[in-house]
Amino acid sequence: HTNKVSLEKSDYKKKNRFYTAFKSMYRPNESDLNYLLYNGWESKKFNNTATFGWDRYYKYKQGIVNLNLEIVSTTIGSDYDYAKIAFTSINKSRIGKLQLNTRFFAQYGSGKNWASESQLYLAGANPETLMDNKFTRSQGFIPNKWVEYGESTNQFHMGGGLNLRGYAGYLAPDLDVEGNYIETYVGTSGASVSVELEFNNILPMLNRQRKLKTYLFADAGLINTTQVTYQNWKDSFTSIRSDAGVGFALTLDRWGALETVRPFTFRLDFPMLLNKYPNVDESHIQANRFVLGIGRAF
Repeated sequence: HTNKVSLEKSDYKKKNRFYTAFKSMYRPNESDLNYLLYNGWESKKFNNTATFGWDRYYKYKQGIVNLNLEIVSTTIGSDYDYAKIAFTSINKSRIGKLQLNTRFFAQYGSGKNWASESQLYLAGANPETLMDNKFTRSQGFIPNKWVEYGESTNQFHMGGGLNLRGYAGYLAPDLDVEGNYIETYVGTSGASVSVELEFNNILPMLNRQRKLKTYLFADAGLINTTQVTYQNWKDSFTSIRSDAGVGFALTLDRWGALETVRPFTFRLDFPMLLNKYPNVDESHIQANRFVLGIGRAF
């Protein structure tokens, strides 16, 4: 059960938007967990949060910029205890016939009792975000084998979180400050940069395919291994993980008799290069490594 009340206000030119919201999520029965893609939720626990945010949108000669600053904290009636502040900057600009898209993301989180569905994920969107998409809120559309976490990477990716798409489905073991191996596919604080360079306009054959976007991409970021404080922030994060490869995004907007179906983007990314590859893989570079996604990564 999700209940949400929100209030927002934009300036006259619609370039700045301020908003606040109260959101409550609750699953009353153990059986409510059976249909989910990921088993990160708990039943009979309220995840109640208050959100304060700011959006900034503006255009410049070569492109557009979207900025977002958001503060989220558990509030009255919640069975959890956590808070986070996150900043996102997305820039889309033209460089001749090329399109350059960049995303910078940073989050600091604290708290003694985090709701696992609201944590920060290394590869993509967390389970709370997946509930907002009709294709990912439950099993049935995405094959179950594509979303399992294990000792190697997997085949499904949803944009969000730190967005290191090359590590989708990977438990990402790493050493903490005490020398113990821990799984770092999820955390509470981190930062990342993602870049996509669309090049289909410089190739005559691809330029005619307006619904197909081709691009080179690279993602890099780090995530925390322990609670981050002022005294230990240098030792609280993993080393930088990164990936790079080529991707394709196909948008379908004509559905014949189903005229009211909204445009749908199917994404296929090949993160062929990983700087920290799983032990079960053979090398940093693997041409057969791929992920499938719904919508653009950002």
